[in-house]
Amino acid sequence: MLVMMVAPLTRKRSQEQDLAQPRIQSPVDGSSSQIVQQPTHKRSSRMPITKASAAIVAPIPRPVETAPLTKTALCITFDASLIVNQHLDANQPPIHPRTRRGPSLNLKATETLENLPKGSKIRLTMDTRTKGFVGTSATQFSTECGIVIRTMCPMKYHKWDSIPSDEKDILYEKLETKFNLLRLDRVFMEYVNDKLHRQWKRTRGKLSEYWKKNGGKTNPRLARSKMKPDCRSTEDWDHLCNYWELESTRTYSDQMEVNRAKQVIASRGGSRSIANHVFHMTNHETQVQPTPLELYHKLHFNAKKQDWENDDERIQYENIIRHKDEAMTKLISEVSN
Repeated sequence: MLVMMVAPLTRKRSQEQDLAQPRIQSPVDGSSSQIVQQPTHKRSSRMPITKASAAIVAPIPRPVETAPLTKTALCITFDASLIVNQHLDANQPPIHPRTRRGPSLNLKATETLENLPKGSKIRLTMDTRTKGFVGTSATQFSTECGIVIRTMCPMKYHKWDSIPSDEKDILYEKLETKFNLLRLDRVFMEYVNDKLHRQWKRTRGKLSEYWKKNGGKTNPRLARSKMKPDCRSTEDWDHLCNYWELESTRTYSDQMEVNRAKQVIASRGGSRSIANHVFHMTNHETQVQPTPLELYHKLHFNAKKQDWENDDERIQYENIIRHKDEAMTKLISEVSN
């Protein structure tokens, strides 16, 4: 009796499951239906498909297996200090590290030299009034002096005048590969020597700044182990570190930092000399040079920001104009009387 009651229920449940199953038409016999197997609770990676249903049901692409990611997949870019998260949206543009300009290679001077006839060199024009180089070649020459000092000048001498003459002759010969130096002109070579001296001081200043940045004043041993990449040699770096670690050098350096902090009016002239600024501001048709007031405005006013660098420079400029107006008023009154 119990078996007879359970049998209809089992048959009814089987019919309900059969109706719930999706059916597809078989292309082989055209009349029979075939049940697609339902996945169990433990899903398999691929659903079984019969040969009859393969023509209708498109094959399911197998997912590409990837290595499991950690909590945060990170990748190190060219700059070791910049870490970029790997989980980026597909439409989001990639993040690149900020590029920094390295030491100048003076490619403009090389291009100028290549455009000259074979055997020719870049001419340097000296202003007769200021005794300084002017023109485009002056800027190229200043850049070339910096390259020669960084790559060829030994830093074991702590004063420019202490460098032997034969060492300086090597620097002159290197400059002569691109520029026409008047070696017999005393005034000309004095200015060349002055430009090399300025670049020598600037190079040593950059090296000293790097040494201080890496804890030279607090941990000299650590700073000594971190040589600046563009330093000429380890011998030069050791000589410089020995010099910077002297008590007299530290006292002098501290005093110079205090003096530089007092300078409130800074020039925007850059590596171009004042004589070269005057040359570029001169009207070459009328040969009229800029006035000292116009030159001051050029060297201290920020044209991009349309503002002065600080209030002290603005006040100084206004005082110059006021004194000029007072002098002109006084001159006109004296002439009229």
